[in-house]
Amino acid sequence: MNKSFFAEARKCAERFCKALNFNPEKSDHLESKVVTSYLFGLLTMLGSEMDADGSEIQASLVASLVHVFGFSERDASDLSAHVIKCTERERHPAQFTVIERGLEGYMEYYRTGKDAEFPKDIQSILDIMHEFSTVK
Repeated sequence: MNKSFFAEARKCAERFCKALNFNPEKSDHLESKVVTSYLFGLLTMLGSEMDADGSEIQASLVASLVHVFGFSERDASDLSAHVIKCTERERHPAQFTVIERGLEGYMEYYRTGKDAEFPKDIQSILDIMHEFSTVK
């Protein structure tokens, strides 16, 4: 295990969570899924830079959801399993796109210290998803 990756992953999750002022008690299921998918994108890009493998990235995601975001272990495990399934673009195009936004957010916001852009990015994703969910 790459301990420096886990330390950096926690810092990344902490900055993201702080920027969002996220509270799992006050978020709906869609918001939790979007935040988890975006965080997975952030951690995947960080892991790529630090040569972490997939299991380390997934472990850091679960640990971040529990210890930083305050999800229960069961909810964190369920959300993590869901986001892993969403890496299949054909089956989960919307959540796959959110993961891609997290990859981009890592480069555009995290690396440049523009953490204030995270809530705007998440809100724009949620607005679009809510808009399309009401279209019939």
